[in-house]
Amino acid sequence: MTAMKWITFDQAVEITHDMSKGQVIQEIVLRADVRTLRDEIPVEPDLLAVSADLPSPAFRWYGLIEDRVFSLEFDETAYNSEPSALISTPYLSRQDQSGDWTVLTELLSLPNSIQVRCPKYVASRTIDPEHVVFLPTGRGWDTPVYLAASLEEAEQLVRFLSNNVQQAGYFVGPPEPLGDWRITQGEQEYNRSYVTLSSTLQSACDWSMRYPERLFVVQDISRSSDRMFQICNGQIVDSVSGIW
Repeated sequence: MTAMKWITFDQAVEITHDMSKGQVIQEIVLRADVRTLRDEIPVEPDLLAVSADLPSPAFRWYGLIEDRVFSLEFDETAYNSEPSALISTPYLSRQDQSGDWTVLTELLSLPNSIQVRCPKYVASRTIDPEHVVFLPTGRGWDTPVYLAASLEEAEQLVRFLSNNVQQAGYFVGPPEPLGDWRITQGEQEYNRSYVTLSSTLQSACDWSMRYPERLFVVQDISRSSDRMFQICNGQIVDSVSGIW
């Protein structure tokens, strides 16, 4: 396992100074025990102030694994929902051949409280994938974790994740159906248009947890897809096709 070290913000800026302009940043979201994470990191974090983009305070550290500089961030209230840590790091040229997901193999040096083999999301540069690695939510739908460049790459990632003794059931499937997904509840429509079906379902489930007596519906108003999902108490209770 590659050794890593924690660095200051100024050191991180100095290391990235010579990188090409417009360097693309990769984001990785990993399950984490945020209660013990701070105890495992021997340096003090930066405390990020509350803002429009950051509704609650968050802690951020900076680290170096060989030539890979990264930041690690978590919301101090994350343990109230789904504990996770956000890793931000530049795509490196070696990933052009090995695959964008292989950043996980380098992050195995992170503290044990961060579960590198249990990612919630691994960004990739694949634009129009035919194969996606999914993670079941246990609430009626699957969350896309990684957009693979090929079936072989997707299967490589699943094999890497299957080495985890707490294997969560990652699998390879086709991309989510495209559409203009909206949430409705009775005659009320939630006007925000979500990027993906899974993000819409997640938001609808969040709303249904706040109002457990109400039935929420997710459907595609563009009619590109004929799927309709009914959601109550934080999970899908019915899913049908051919509703138009």
